[in-house]
Amino acid sequence: MPFTQAHQLAATLLGITPCRSTLVRLSQFYGDCIEIELNRPDTPTDTPTDTPADTPTIVYGMSDGLMLHIDGAWKEVKLGRIFSQSDLQSSAVEDRAGQINASLYIARVGHCDQFWTPWQAHLLPFQPLGSDLVLVNDGAPWMAHRQQRDFGQATPILDYYHVLEHLAVVSRAAMGREKSRSIWLSKQANRLLASELDDILADLLLLKRGQSERDKALAYLEQNRYRMDYKTYRERGLCIGSGAIESANGGVVQQRLKRPGQRWSRVGAQRILNLRCCWMSDRWHLIESHLRPASWAMAS
Repeated sequence: MPFTQAHQLAATLLGITPCRSTLVRLSQFYGDCIEIELNRPDTPTDTPTDTPADTPTIVYGMSDGLMLHIDGAWKEVKLGRIFSQSDLQSSAVEDRAGQINASLYIARVGHCDQFWTPWQAHLLPFQPLGSDLVLVNDGAPWMAHRQQRDFGQATPILDYYHVLEHLAVVSRAAMGREKSRSIWLSKQANRLLASELDDILADLLLLKRGQSERDKALAYLEQNRYRMDYKTYRERGLCIGSGAIESANGGVVQQRLKRPGQRWSRVGAQRILNLRCCWMSDRWHLIESHLRPASWAMAS
Protein backbone atom coordinates (compact mmCIF):
# COMPACT_ATOMS: atom_id res chain seq x y z
CA MET A 1 0.00 0.00 0.00
CA PRO A 2 1.11 3.65 -0.29
CA PHE A 3 3.57 4.63 2.43
CA THR A 4 1.24 7.14 4.10
CA GLN A 5 -1.52 4.53 4.41
CA ALA A 6 0.97 1.98 5.77
CA HIS A 7 2.07 4.52 8.39
CA GLN A 8 -1.55 5.09 9.47
CA LEU A 9 -2.35 1.37 9.53
CA ALA A 10 0.67 0.59 11.68
CA ALA A 11 -0.41 3.26 14.14
CA THR A 12 -3.99 1.98 14.27
CA LEU A 13 -3.43 -1.78 14.42
CA LEU A 14 0.04 -2.17 15.91
CA GLY A 15 0.32 0.88 18.13
CA ILE A 16 3.60 1.90 16.51
CA THR A 17 4.30 4.93 14.36
CA PRO A 18 7.14 4.28 11.94
CA CYS A 19 7.95 7.43 10.03
CA ARG A 20 7.15 7.50 6.33
CA SER A 21 10.83 7.77 5.37
CA THR A 22 11.58 4.54 7.25
CA LEU A 23 8.85 2.71 5.31
CA VAL A 24 10.26 4.07 2.04
CA ARG A 25 13.79 3.03 2.95
CA LEU A 26 12.79 -0.50 4.05
CA SER A 27 10.63 -1.05 0.98
CA GLN A 28 13.41 0.06 -1.33
CA PHE A 29 15.96 -2.07 0.53
CA TYR A 30 13.98 -5.32 0.46
CA GLY A 31 12.68 -4.68 -3.04
CA ASP A 32 16.30 -4.57 -4.17
CA CYS A 33 17.37 -7.57 -2.05
CA ILE A 34 14.95 -10.01 -3.67
CA GLU A 35 15.31 -8.99 -7.33
CA ILE A 36 17.68 -11.76 -8.42
CA GLU A 37 15.78 -14.47 -6.53
CA LEU A 38 12.40 -13.18 -7.70
CA ASN A 39 13.42 -13.41 -11.35
CA ARG A 40 14.12 -17.13 -11.22
CA PRO A 41 11.94 -20.09 -10.17
CA ASP A 42 12.20 -21.31 -6.59
CA THR A 43 13.03 -24.82 -7.82
CA PRO A 44 13.42 -26.52 -11.23
CA THR A 45 9.79 -27.64 -10.93
CA ASP A 46 8.31 -24.44 -9.55
CA THR A 47 4.57 -24.39 -10.32
CA PRO A 48 1.71 -22.08 -9.32
CA THR A 49 -0.16 -25.02 -7.75
CA ASP A 50 0.62 -28.46 -6.39
CA THR A 51 -0.76 -31.09 -8.80
CA PRO A 52 0.20 -34.74 -9.08
CA ALA A 53 2.89 -35.36 -11.67
CA ASP A 54 0.67 -37.76 -13.63
CA THR A 55 -2.28 -35.35 -13.84
CA PRO A 56 -2.66 -33.60 -17.23
CA THR A 57 -2.36 -29.88 -16.60
CA ILE A 58 -2.75 -26.85 -18.81
CA VAL A 59 -0.60 -23.88 -17.81
CA TYR A 60 -1.17 -20.35 -19.10
CA GLY A 61 1.43 -17.67 -19.59
CA MET A 62 -0.13 -14.26 -20.27
CA SER A 63 1.74 -11.00 -20.75
CA ASP A 64 0.89 -7.37 -21.41
CA GLY A 65 2.30 -3.86 -21.14
CA LEU A 66 1.06 -0.70 -19.45
CA MET A 67 2.38 2.82 -19.03
CA LEU A 68 3.67 4.45 -15.83
CA HIS A 69 5.06 7.93 -15.22
CA ILE A 70 8.77 7.19 -14.65
CA ASP A 71 11.69 9.64 -14.66
CA GLY A 72 9.51 12.43 -15.99
CA ALA A 73 8.01 10.51 -18.93
CA TRP A 74 5.50 7.76 -19.67
CA LYS A 75 7.34 4.46 -19.93
CA GLU A 76 6.15 0.89 -20.37
CA VAL A 77 6.03 -1.73 -17.65
CA LYS A 78 5.73 -5.31 -18.89
CA LEU A 79 3.78 -7.72 -16.71
CA GLY A 80 3.56 -11.51 -16.97
CA ARG A 81 1.17 -13.89 -15.20
CA ILE A 82 1.47 -17.70 -15.02
CA PHE A 83 -1.32 -19.90 -13.69
CA SER A 84 -2.71 -23.38 -14.24
CA GLN A 85 -6.08 -24.45 -15.58
CA SER A 86 -6.80 -26.16 -12.26
CA ASP A 87 -6.58 -22.77 -10.55
CA LEU A 88 -9.39 -21.34 -12.69
CA GLN A 89 -12.58 -21.19 -10.64
CA SER A 90 -15.77 -20.29 -12.46
CA SER A 91 -18.35 -18.03 -10.86
CA ALA A 92 -21.60 -19.44 -9.53
CA VAL A 93 -23.30 -16.29 -10.88
CA GLU A 94 -24.24 -16.47 -14.56
CA ASP A 95 -22.35 -14.10 -16.90
CA ARG A 96 -19.88 -13.13 -14.20
CA ALA A 97 -16.16 -13.79 -14.50
CA GLY A 98 -14.65 -16.31 -12.13
CA GLN A 99 -11.36 -16.08 -10.30
CA ILE A 100 -7.85 -17.52 -10.39
CA ASN A 101 -6.82 -18.99 -7.06
CA ALA A 102 -3.03 -18.73 -7.50
CA SER A 103 -0.69 -17.00 -9.93
CA LEU A 104 2.95 -16.16 -10.39
CA TYR A 105 3.78 -12.62 -11.52
CA ILE A 106 6.78 -11.00 -13.16
CA ALA A 107 7.00 -7.23 -13.80
CA ARG A 108 9.85 -5.32 -15.37
CA VAL A 109 10.44 -1.69 -16.28
CA GLY A 110 12.44 -1.19 -19.46
CA HIS A 111 13.41 -2.98 -22.64
CA CYS A 112 11.70 -6.17 -23.73
CA ASP A 113 14.92 -8.17 -23.20
CA GLN A 114 14.86 -7.23 -19.52
CA PHE A 115 11.40 -8.75 -19.26
CA TRP A 116 12.00 -11.77 -21.45
CA THR A 117 14.94 -13.12 -19.44
CA PRO A 118 13.01 -13.73 -16.18
CA TRP A 119 9.80 -14.53 -18.08
CA GLN A 120 11.56 -17.26 -20.04
CA ALA A 121 13.14 -18.63 -16.85
CA HIS A 122 9.71 -19.04 -15.21
CA LEU A 123 8.16 -20.62 -18.31
CA LEU A 124 10.96 -23.14 -18.93
CA PRO A 125 9.82 -25.59 -16.20
CA PHE A 126 6.54 -25.96 -18.11
CA GLN A 127 8.14 -26.55 -21.49
CA PRO A 128 7.67 -30.37 -21.21
CA LEU A 129 3.91 -29.76 -21.31
CA GLY A 130 4.26 -29.09 -25.03
CA SER A 131 0.98 -27.75 -26.45
CA ASP A 132 -0.53 -27.67 -22.94
CA LEU A 133 1.64 -24.65 -22.24
CA VAL A 134 -0.64 -21.91 -23.57
CA LEU A 135 0.76 -18.43 -24.27
CA VAL A 136 -1.86 -15.70 -24.66
CA ASN A 137 -1.04 -12.08 -25.51
CA ASP A 138 -1.66 -9.29 -27.98
CA GLY A 139 0.03 -8.72 -31.32
CA ALA A 140 3.41 -7.42 -30.13
CA PRO A 141 5.89 -8.77 -32.74
CA TRP A 142 8.81 -9.02 -30.31
CA MET A 143 6.84 -11.30 -27.99
CA ALA A 144 5.52 -13.47 -30.83
CA HIS A 145 9.05 -13.90 -32.22
CA ARG A 146 10.55 -14.96 -28.89
CA GLN A 147 7.69 -17.36 -28.18
CA GLN A 148 8.18 -19.08 -31.51
CA ARG A 149 11.94 -19.24 -31.00
CA ASP A 150 12.01 -20.52 -27.42
CA PHE A 151 8.64 -22.25 -26.96
CA GLY A 152 7.79 -23.55 -30.40
CA GLN A 153 5.81 -26.54 -29.06
CA ALA A 154 3.54 -24.39 -26.90
CA THR A 155 0.10 -23.21 -28.03
CA PRO A 156 0.26 -19.50 -28.92
CA ILE A 157 -3.05 -17.62 -28.87
CA LEU A 158 -3.67 -14.08 -30.05
CA ASP A 159 -6.12 -12.38 -27.70
CA TYR A 160 -9.52 -12.74 -29.42
CA TYR A 161 -10.78 -9.39 -28.12
CA HIS A 162 -7.66 -7.63 -29.35
CA VAL A 163 -8.47 -8.87 -32.87
CA LEU A 164 -12.03 -7.59 -32.53
CA GLU A 165 -10.67 -4.15 -31.61
CA HIS A 166 -8.69 -4.06 -34.86
CA LEU A 167 -11.77 -5.03 -36.85
CA ALA A 168 -13.85 -2.41 -35.02
CA VAL A 169 -11.38 0.27 -36.13
CA VAL A 170 -11.86 -0.84 -39.74
CA SER A 171 -15.65 -0.82 -39.43
CA ARG A 172 -15.65 2.76 -38.09
CA ALA A 173 -13.44 3.93 -40.95
CA ALA A 174 -15.32 2.07 -43.70
CA MET A 175 -18.98 2.37 -42.70
CA GLY A 176 -21.02 5.41 -41.87
CA ARG A 177 -24.05 3.96 -40.12
CA GLU A 178 -23.70 2.49 -36.65
CA LYS A 179 -26.18 -0.28 -37.42
CA SER A 180 -24.16 -1.36 -40.47
CA ARG A 181 -20.98 -1.39 -38.42
CA SER A 182 -22.59 -3.48 -35.70
CA ILE A 183 -23.95 -6.06 -38.15
CA TRP A 184 -20.63 -6.33 -39.99
CA LEU A 185 -18.58 -6.63 -36.80
CA SER A 186 -20.90 -9.27 -35.33
CA LYS A 187 -20.54 -11.30 -38.51
CA GLN A 188 -16.74 -11.16 -38.32
CA ALA A 189 -16.78 -12.06 -34.61
CA ASN A 190 -18.71 -15.24 -35.37
CA ARG A 191 -16.34 -16.06 -38.19
CA LEU A 192 -13.37 -15.64 -35.87
CA LEU A 193 -14.85 -18.13 -33.43
CA ALA A 194 -15.40 -20.55 -36.33
CA SER A 195 -11.77 -20.06 -37.53
CA GLU A 196 -13.01 -18.76 -40.90
CA LEU A 197 -10.18 -16.31 -41.37
CA ASP A 198 -10.16 -16.49 -45.17
CA ASP A 199 -13.78 -15.28 -45.25
CA ILE A 200 -12.87 -12.35 -42.99
CA LEU A 201 -9.98 -11.40 -45.26
CA ALA A 202 -12.26 -11.59 -48.29
CA ASP A 203 -14.79 -9.27 -46.63
CA LEU A 204 -12.06 -6.81 -45.76
CA LEU A 205 -10.91 -6.68 -49.38
CA LEU A 206 -14.44 -5.73 -50.47
CA LEU A 207 -14.37 -2.54 -48.39
CA LYS A 208 -13.92 0.60 -50.48
CA ARG A 209 -13.50 3.18 -47.73
CA GLY A 210 -10.94 3.35 -44.93
CA GLN A 211 -8.30 1.62 -47.03
CA SER A 212 -5.44 2.58 -44.71
CA GLU A 213 -7.12 0.97 -41.69
CA ARG A 214 -8.22 -1.98 -43.83
CA ASP A 215 -4.69 -2.65 -45.08
CA LYS A 216 -3.30 -2.50 -41.54
CA ALA A 217 -5.88 -5.05 -40.40
CA LEU A 218 -5.12 -7.32 -43.36
CA ALA A 219 -1.41 -7.30 -42.53
CA TYR A 220 -2.13 -7.88 -38.84
CA LEU A 221 -4.37 -10.87 -39.51
CA GLU A 222 -2.00 -12.48 -41.99
CA GLN A 223 0.95 -12.01 -39.66
CA ASN A 224 -0.87 -13.65 -36.75
CA ARG A 225 -2.82 -16.33 -38.64
CA TYR A 226 -0.90 -19.16 -36.97
CA ARG A 227 -2.31 -18.24 -33.54
CA MET A 228 -5.93 -17.54 -34.43
CA ASP A 229 -7.48 -21.02 -34.61
CA TYR A 230 -10.13 -20.09 -32.06
CA LYS A 231 -12.45 -22.97 -32.97
CA THR A 232 -9.79 -25.51 -31.99
CA TYR A 233 -8.80 -23.59 -28.87
CA ARG A 234 -12.39 -23.50 -27.64
CA GLU A 235 -12.84 -27.21 -28.38
CA ARG A 236 -9.84 -27.80 -26.10
CA GLY A 237 -11.47 -25.67 -23.40
CA LEU A 238 -8.76 -22.99 -23.54
CA CYS A 239 -9.04 -19.32 -22.69
CA ILE A 240 -8.90 -17.22 -25.87
CA GLY A 241 -8.83 -13.83 -24.18
CA SER A 242 -6.27 -12.08 -22.01
CA GLY A 243 -8.69 -10.84 -19.35
CA ALA A 244 -6.55 -12.44 -16.62
CA ILE A 245 -3.54 -10.29 -17.43
CA GLU A 246 -5.68 -7.19 -18.01
CA SER A 247 -7.08 -7.52 -14.49
CA ALA A 248 -3.55 -8.13 -13.16
CA ASN A 249 -2.45 -4.83 -14.69
CA GLY A 250 -4.85 -3.13 -12.32
CA GLY A 251 -4.42 -5.34 -9.26
CA VAL A 252 -0.64 -5.77 -9.31
CA VAL A 253 0.62 -2.53 -10.87
CA GLN A 254 -1.90 0.29 -11.19
CA GLN A 255 -3.47 -0.11 -7.75
CA ARG A 256 -0.13 0.78 -6.16
CA LEU A 257 1.96 2.63 -8.75
CA LYS A 258 -0.55 4.57 -10.83
CA ARG A 259 -2.38 6.60 -8.23
CA PRO A 260 -3.19 10.30 -8.68
CA GLY A 261 -0.09 12.45 -8.66
CA GLN A 262 2.42 9.62 -8.32
CA ARG A 263 5.79 9.94 -10.03
CA TRP A 264 8.51 7.31 -9.90
CA SER A 265 12.18 6.85 -10.59
CA ARG A 266 12.98 3.77 -12.64
CA VAL A 267 14.81 2.11 -9.74
CA GLY A 268 12.14 3.00 -7.20
CA ALA A 269 9.29 1.72 -9.38
CA GLN A 270 11.08 -1.58 -10.06
CA ARG A 271 11.71 -2.24 -6.38
CA ILE A 272 8.06 -1.67 -5.44
CA LEU A 273 7.02 -3.86 -8.38
CA ASN A 274 9.31 -6.56 -7.01
CA LEU A 275 7.55 -6.41 -3.65
CA ARG A 276 4.10 -6.45 -5.29
CA CYS A 277 4.94 -9.49 -7.41
CA CYS A 278 6.55 -11.26 -4.46
CA TRP A 279 3.51 -10.76 -2.25
CA MET A 280 0.85 -11.54 -4.86
CA SER A 281 2.74 -14.62 -6.10
CA ASP A 282 2.78 -15.99 -2.53
CA ARG A 283 6.60 -15.98 -2.52
CA TRP A 284 7.04 -13.95 0.68
CA HIS A 285 9.59 -16.50 1.86
CA LEU A 286 12.05 -14.58 -0.31
CA ILE A 287 11.61 -11.59 1.99
CA GLU A 288 11.73 -13.76 5.10
CA SER A 289 15.07 -15.24 4.05
CA HIS A 290 16.53 -11.73 4.34
CA LEU A 291 14.73 -10.93 7.60
CA ARG A 292 15.82 -14.00 9.59
CA PRO A 293 19.59 -13.32 9.71
CA ALA A 294 18.87 -9.86 11.13
CA SER A 295 16.47 -11.37 13.71
CA TRP A 296 19.03 -13.97 14.77
CA ALA A 297 21.69 -11.29 15.15
CA MET A 298 19.40 -9.23 17.38
CA ALA A 299 18.48 -12.29 19.48
CA SER A 300 22.10 -13.18 20.07
